[in-house]
Order: sequence, then structure tokens, then C-alpha cells
Amino acid sequence: MRHNYGRLFFEVIDNVSGMLQERFHDLKDFAFLDLVNPYCFIHWKNSVPADKLELLERRYGPLFKLSLLKQQLLFIYRDSGFHKATSKELLDDINNLNLETCFSEVYKLLLLNATIAISSSSVERSLSCLKRIKTCLRNRKEQDRLGCLCRISVHKDILKEPENRSLLHSLILDKFIKKPRRLHFVFK
Repeated sequence: MRHNYGRLFFEVIDNVSGMLQERFHDLKDFAFLDLVNPYCFIHWKNSVPADKLELLERRYGPLFKLSLLKQQLLFIYRDSGFHKATSKELLDDINNLNLETCFSEVYKLLLLNATIAISSSSVERSLSCLKRIKTCLRNRKEQDRLGCLCRISVHKDILKEPENRSLLHSLILDKFIKKPRRLHFVFK
């Protein structure tokens, strides 16, 4: 029986890693968002990284004038007044100082950055099943049990297939029967 548990466990792990790879396979294509990441400004005072500009051009090329964007980014990188904690603070400063026309391309890139961040956070919420699982009744569960409940919730499609359902039910019953109980279970 132990062999079946191990096989089922590794199938679940393979499914999870496959789902994560499929969901986040294009994450490196958004590395151009570092162009407006204030933590990178001090490293790029003399030049705008060409690889990030290429990614931006490949993904959103028609929306931007890249030569103008490069000039505006160089100005922002060199001026310490624009070095903020987050790109949202930089966007707020440009709005408050009415610099949207002066830094039009950077402003578009900051808006794009804000839009992508908002749309990707909803994906994280949909992947997380903790909200459904961790109710007030189950709030005091141990981490191991909570992890098991999350895996069951995420992989509920396994129960829809009849052959997996019968295997899983038999594995669960065998495990349940092996625990010492006051009642003796008899199957007909």
C-alpha cells in the first residue's frame, strides 16, 4: 500500500509543478518593468539596460517611442529627486507635479506597470485556496493538516475521474481502518 501512496503523492507534486510552470512561464517576459523599479535606478545612472528595452519593444513596441523613453528614463535615473521607495510613489509624484506631458513615455510605462500589478494580484488570490479552507472552525489546524486540506481543494478534479476516485477512496479507507479505534469496522 505504501507504494501507492508514494505514487499518488508524486503524481500530485508533478501536477502542481506543471500547473505553476504553465501559469508563470512568461514571467521573464515582464522583466522590462524593472525600468521603473526605483531600487534599480542607482545601478543604471549612465545607461538604460538594452535587454529590458528589447523586451518592452517586443511586448508593447507600438505603444512607446523608445528613443524618447530612453532619454526620459536616463533623466529620472540621474536625478535623485525621482528615487522613491516604489513605482507607485514615482507615479504619484509625476501626477502631483503635473509632469505627465514632460515624461509622457515614462508615465505610460508607469501606468502599464500599475495595470499589470493589479491584474496579476488577482491571479494570486485565485490560486490561493486558504480563504476557502481556513474558516473560523478550522482556524486552529496544524500546518501539516492545513497543507493537506489545500492540496485536496486544489486537486479536486482528481475525484471527478472514476478510476482515480475509486483508488483514492480505497487508499483513504485503508489508512482510516489502520488507525486504532474503539469501533471495529466490518465491510461486506
